[in-house]
Amino acid sequence: MFADFADANLLRSVLLTLAAALAVVSDVRARRIPNALTLPVAAGGLLLGAAGGGGRGLALAAAGLVAGALLFVVPLARFGGGMGDLKLAAALGAVGGPLFAVWMGLYALAAGGVFALLWLMRARQLGGVAAGMGRDLRAG
Repeated sequence: MFADFADANLLRSVLLTLAAALAVVSDVRARRIPNALTLPVAAGGLLLGAAGGGGRGLALAAAGLVAGALLFVVPLARFGGGMGDLKLAAALGAVGGPLFAVWMGLYALAAGGVFALLWLMRARQLGGVAAGMGRDLRAG
């Protein structure tokens, strides 16, 4: 049983890594994450869940899919944009499960913040943005 569990986790890890790497390459090159990537990954996550845990595993994979999608519903509804990020997060959530999807979202948020700080520092605009934020906070 442990060998089956280890093999399922290895398969999940490989699928997550490959899907994320392909999504990054596609997003950088074409500024889109295609359905041809996200839909098979989501289906694979649901199948892995069902194969590894029956109905309970399928429900966990489906919960991961929903949790991953929910990470992007509000930002997309508020600010618009493509659905590739939402579909990728949902697909990766289906593979990793709901807890993985939540942690993935938190790490993505932290990485985005670091990237924004580096971008502002490179453009020499960090001081101006920080001063504007300070004025906004004082103004309420």
